[in-house]
Amino acid sequence: MRFMIIDDDRGFCKCISNIINKYHLGVIAASCSDGLEAESLIHKCRPDIVIIDLLLPGQSGIELTKKLAVSNSQISCIMISACSNTSIIEQAYLSGVDFYLQKPVNVLEFTTAVSTVIKSKASTGC
Repeated sequence: MRFMIIDDDRGFCKCISNIINKYHLGVIAASCSDGLEAESLIHKCRPDIVIIDLLLPGQSGIELTKKLAVSNSQISCIMISACSNTSIIEQAYLSGVDFYLQKPVNVLEFTTAVSTVIKSKASTGC
């Protein structure tokens, strides 16, 4: 699986990269810290799974996820944010995220979400 990490916290990006590498979940195709930059980078690096923050410079994770759902339904999105507001979490799911996880990230919860997405992609042939 090819991953793209979109978060403006470099330490968090490094943490997620380390988890993906340690558990052999796939490769990091790209990472960036801006929602608008991410939009064009996604089209260039063509990730299978996008790990995305809710609050980003340029455009929010929800706005970006909505665009991805329309333009490329084969990309799976896992949103990770410190926000626990239930209406925002609901908006995230309605925008097309596969999972919404809370920061600080729980390694088991993250690897389980990724494994579920990978199995789902395998069963649908995507």
